[in-house]
Amino acid sequence: MTTTQLRQIIVPFLALIIAAVMAIWLIPPAISLLKQAFPPRFDRSPTGFAAATIAQGARLFPEHCGGCHGIAGRGDGPAAKTLPIPPADLTAQHLWNHSDGELFRWLSRGMTSPQGDQAMPGFAKILSEADRWALIDFIRANNAGIAWAATGEWPHVLRAPNLSALCADGRTVTLADLQNKSTVIVALRPAGAALSVPPASLASQLTTIWLTLDPQVSPSANACVADDRSAWTAYAVISGVAPSALAGTVFLVDLKGWLRAGWRSDDPSSWFDPMDLSAKIEEIRSHPIETVPGE
Repeated sequence: MTTTQLRQIIVPFLALIIAAVMAIWLIPPAISLLKQAFPPRFDRSPTGFAAATIAQGARLFPEHCGGCHGIAGRGDGPAAKTLPIPPADLTAQHLWNHSDGELFRWLSRGMTSPQGDQAMPGFAKILSEADRWALIDFIRANNAGIAWAATGEWPHVLRAPNLSALCADGRTVTLADLQNKSTVIVALRPAGAALSVPPASLASQLTTIWLTLDPQVSPSANACVADDRSAWTAYAVISGVAPSALAGTVFLVDLKGWLRAGWRSDDPSSWFDPMDLSAKIEEIRSHPIETVPGE
């Protein structure tokens, strides 16, 4: 084999090796840059949409976001008119077009107007990561609650805020533990009112959780008790009402933890009616929610 022939074989081979080495060295940084430029839409909150983080976000929102977005999140805060572009209406449907990751990056880094002015400050140096995720959980819950208060429907597939409840046998359970039955969550009326349980004919199909602010309420053979104030606050948020107006509201949760129905205290239909409740249970069993993007 001549020197020329040998060179014709070796040079392309070396070029392939160099290209492979360059790819190994350059691709990871390139991917990282792409991720920063085009945030992935599939990343999601690590909180599991817990009642505790929704309540935490509810405490943080007025101080850190209410000045621009308004206390209800409608984009009408007192500082809104001073900004180069109007603050987003966080109660609008478009919120659900954005992933948790996008919201987290905007909340962390801030946003600029097309002219380069700061339209929203970043909170990475002001709020912890946990606080920023809590704000995102609250924003989503608040959006859903305002829609439900107005229309009787949540605007997007929504998980029931996760909570802990004490049962009569001494177990502490979460909604994730209760996947063998549907769950009905009842916000109890003030002390002295009758405790609410499902119709006896449906008790075998349901786990009941009493949501209460009264530490004297004890679990029974028919119901577990969640007396954490954070849980009460979170369920008030997804109902679109003040905590003082939550009593008497009922939520039906399916086997996978999705919110499927709710009854206000003044609804003409009632979860106490075996036919109404049985129809809802059959409806959600016949139409299970498939996994949604990001789940």
